[in-house]
Amino acid sequence: MKKKITYEDWFEGKAIHICCEAYFPIDAELNFIRFDWDDVANEDMIKVKSMQSEIFYNESSRIFFLWKKIFQSNLTVYNNKKKYLTNELSDMRTILSIDERLNVVHNVKPLLNHKGLFFEEESLNQIRDYFLDVILLEKNRSFDFIHSINFKYQNLIKTPSEIYAQVCWDFYNWLLKFNNEYESLDLIETSKKEKVKIEINNANFNSLLSIFDNNQVKFEIVKEAMNKLNITKACSERQITAFVDVSKMAGTLPGLKNLELISTIYDFIGKNIPKNLKSRTDGNDYKLMHKLAKKYYGII
Repeated sequence: MKKKITYEDWFEGKAIHICCEAYFPIDAELNFIRFDWDDVANEDMIKVKSMQSEIFYNESSRIFFLWKKIFQSNLTVYNNKKKYLTNELSDMRTILSIDERLNVVHNVKPLLNHKGLFFEEESLNQIRDYFLDVILLEKNRSFDFIHSINFKYQNLIKTPSEIYAQVCWDFYNWLLKFNNEYESLDLIETSKKEKVKIEINNANFNSLLSIFDNNQVKFEIVKEAMNKLNITKACSERQITAFVDVSKMAGTLPGLKNLELISTIYDFIGKNIPKNLKSRTDGNDYKLMHKLAKKYYGII
C-alpha cells in the first residue's frame, strides 16, 4: 500500500501539491515529491489546506496594510488630494480590468498613474483571471498553489498573482470607503510643506527623518522596510541603490535624486560614505535586492 503524504512532509518542504510551481537549478538534485489530495490522509489534508489559507491571508493582509499606510502618508504631500485619491481608484480598476460598476473591461496594456509600475502580460492575465473568476464571481477558493514556507524551490521574489489580485480588491474597496468619508476626515494634512534639500557635498547629512519633512509615519514605513530587507552596513552600493529605486517606485521615499537618498541611508545605518559614491544599477546585488524589495512592497 502506498504511503500517504503527511502534513509534516508538506510543511518540511518534502512534498508539494501538483498545482504548485517549482523553480530549481538545472543541476539540482530534486528531493521532493508531488502529490494530489488523494495521496494525503484526510486529517493531514485538512491541516495542510488550513495552513495554505493562513499563509495566503497573512501575506495579502500584510501587503494591504502596508499599501494603506503608504497611501495615507502620501496624502500629506499632495495639495490636490482628491485627484490623488481618484488616480489610486483608477489604477486599481485598470489593473483588475473593471469599471466603476464592476463591469469587465478589456485593457490589454494598463496605462497607470503609477508610472514606475509595470506588469508582465502573463502576470497581468493571471491577476485578472483570478479576480474575475474567484473574487468577483465567487468561485470556490482553492489555495493549492501555496507552498510551505520551508519549500526551497519556490519563487521568493514575486508576489503570487492570486495574492496580488486579493490585495488590489481589498485596497480598492478600502479606497471607496475612504472616498465616501473623505469630506469628514480631520486627519488629512492640508498644509503645503517645503521639501528638505540634502546637499551631497556637505559632510553632515540630514537624518532619514528629515527627508520626510519629519513625517513620522513615512519614516517608520521606510525604517521597517529596511529592517525586513536587512539593509545594514554590510549592504553594497548596488543593494542600497535597488532599495532606493523600489522605495521611490512604491512612494515611500520622496522623489529626490538617488545620490541624496543613498547618502542619507548610508548615514542612517552608519556606513561610511565614499567620495566616489554612485547610483549603481548593474550586477546581481542590484537585481536581487530590486526583486526582494518589490516583493516586500507588494509590487508585482
